[in-house]
Amino acid sequence: MERYTCCADEMITAMVTKRAASILNFKATYARVFRTIWLLTAFSLPLSVKLYFPVIDLEVVFPAEPMLALLFLMFIAALAIKFLRPSFVKGFFLAPITMIVVVLLCCSVLSLVFSAMPLVSAKAVLVQVVFLGVFYFSTASSLFPDRRTAWMKAFNLYGATFVIVAFYALTVQATEGFDRAGSNRTAYPFFIDHTIYAAALTFVLFICAYRAVSSFRHQSASGERTSLVLLALFCLFAFFLSYCRAAWLALAIVLLFVPVLVFRSWRASLLTCFVTGALIVFMAHGQVRSGLPNASEQGAGIRETLLSMANTRTDPSNAERLYRWHGAWRMFKEKPLTGFGPGTFQFEYRAFQPPVEIITLSMAGPAHPDRITREWGIGNEVMVRSNPQFMFQSGGTAHSEYLLALAESGIPYALAFLSLLAVAISMGFRFVLGQARNGRGPVLMALLGLGAYAVHGVFNNYLDDPKVAFLFWGCIAIIAAHAHD
Repeated sequence: MERYTCCADEMITAMVTKRAASILNFKATYARVFRTIWLLTAFSLPLSVKLYFPVIDLEVVFPAEPMLALLFLMFIAALAIKFLRPSFVKGFFLAPITMIVVVLLCCSVLSLVFSAMPLVSAKAVLVQVVFLGVFYFSTASSLFPDRRTAWMKAFNLYGATFVIVAFYALTVQATEGFDRAGSNRTAYPFFIDHTIYAAALTFVLFICAYRAVSSFRHQSASGERTSLVLLALFCLFAFFLSYCRAAWLALAIVLLFVPVLVFRSWRASLLTCFVTGALIVFMAHGQVRSGLPNASEQGAGIRETLLSMANTRTDPSNAERLYRWHGAWRMFKEKPLTGFGPGTFQFEYRAFQPPVEIITLSMAGPAHPDRITREWGIGNEVMVRSNPQFMFQSGGTAHSEYLLALAESGIPYALAFLSLLAVAISMGFRFVLGQARNGRGPVLMALLGLGAYAVHGVFNNYLDDPKVAFLFWGCIAIIAAHAHD
């Protein structure tokens, strides 16, 4: 009898062990599939295009957005299923950055509750939740055994396909002219205009620069070092030919801190400031007496585009940006605590723009589906629509991450967003200054990219676009990973 009991116990133990092993194998396979799709998403983002479906009036960034939706559902399923539920990095939810991210989401939901257009805001909040779930929270779970390595792989993949877009943009620009006027739509349909293209290119420039510097530190083969240096120089060349003044200014400002971060020398930083100031004075010397140049004038080059930053009277781009800021500020004063709701600016701001502030670049409001024209399509059901910015039919945006946050979501959300940037940048700064040179490269890259976008965010806003949101949240995740893990 005892022998039969012993055999039964052994069988039960074997069954339990086999079941536990199968669960572990399934979890490992599930995590591997998730990471593979996640990396493929990073690879596909720069080359994704917006497909418009006229019948249902829906625009989808393909293939990136369907892949993001799949990843989000897989992440939610992993959280919901008991035997698959992933663990998070110890202390992750008590980390300052994560706590601020949670507060940011709560503020978005609060603004949604009081939104002037609940359906529009619900869609905007859902997009934000998906971005944070896939780009931030999932990478701190057991789905990613080492999120530091995973993020560097993802950034390298993003940079590799972005270089293809940059080469394509320069090829188009060669036919349009290497001046300001020829830069507007060179990266279309991959990027809607030169400003968002330059915002993403700033991140990619730091990625390529980091890889080039690392190749010398790790004593890579001479051919690889040369290729990486040439790639970084190519990105720098494409960056200047993007003619995005906000991106130029952002790069100039963050580069002033590089001597401090790399050499830990404030004297070197002051010298950099002096050299930068001298270059600006040299470029400004000999400007026309009639006033500052206009970036939109025929044949405007780098010098004219740079000097036009200070021209708020005759430069239509600057004037329209100021009018958008005025409208966003008026919207904020109307509803300072909750805003009008995420995603509502393009529908609401026209009521806060007086006739005197309407110029040729002002938008007439979101386009009706019947007014949208195609640039490329598959039959009558799917198409890449013509850039709405050049149809003067898009509702547009506030041209500022910070004013947009105030207008759409009010003071609590804006303070949470500013706190997130301040904490992430300060933690990255402390980490870089406190670490040896060999271990601080990824954080320095992320810190410079995040700092540049913080400056660029004064003039433009792109965090609702996955192509930039991936880079932004990726930099924050890298800083958080090195500071907390």
